[in-house]
Amino acid sequence: MSVDSDGTEDAGWDVDPEDEQGVAVLSALGRQLRAWREEAGIRAAEFGTRIGYGEDLVRKVEGGKRIPRPEYLDRADSALGAGGKISAMKADMEQVRYPKKVRALARLERDAVEFSLYSNHNIHGLLRRTIGGTMVRRAQLERLLELSKLRNVAIQVMPTNCDDHAGMEGRIQVLKFADGSAVGRGEGIFNGRPVSGPQQLRILDLQYGMIRAQALSPRESRDFIVRLLGET
Repeated sequence: MSVDSDGTEDAGWDVDPEDEQGVAVLSALGRQLRAWREEAGIRAAEFGTRIGYGEDLVRKVEGGKRIPRPEYLDRADSALGAGGKISAMKADMEQVRYPKKVRALARLERDAVEFSLYSNHNIHGLLRRTIGGTMVRRAQLERLLELSKLRNVAIQVMPTNCDDHAGMEGRIQVLKFADGSAVGRGEGIFNGRPVSGPQQLRILDLQYGMIRAQALSPRESRDFIVRLLGET
């Protein structure tokens, strides 16, 4: 997280100027936010104070120059009495937050015949946190158990006491298609951009293989999930 010109935390992400769709979405959001604020008769500096951010960030967001975080939109919605209309824009912001090439990779998932994924932050229940409450945690674990029964799905858990493993740099995904082609992405390699070259894919495959070797086996992972479910 960066800091804006008035010394407050800049709660947002940079905009890719080459992402025409993202720029258009952000510009539309910015115009709406500014219209809401001006209709309420609130100056940018005062609005920033009300929602806990600096005037500089407010102007960046309204100018389509900064992608706001979800909490920014929630606070803006509350401060402007928008009744959830501003908070509803979070889904659009979640999409444009990622570069255009990464969004394209997500769309390719439906065409893949093999999908390899490692993620260290999507399933909070396995991290022994109480994010979302007990019911949400149980639902996550029960869903994992359902998926683990499918013949074409293998779920492995990386032990939380494994301090140094091949997945420390973040998410890895590799998609393989019926025509023999493939595409992959790793958050800590190739600058996080999608790749499709044979050598690049081999590096991702090797890293993914190391992660699987260090993780619990599918049977051990299932037993681990069952144990956590019993503790929840």
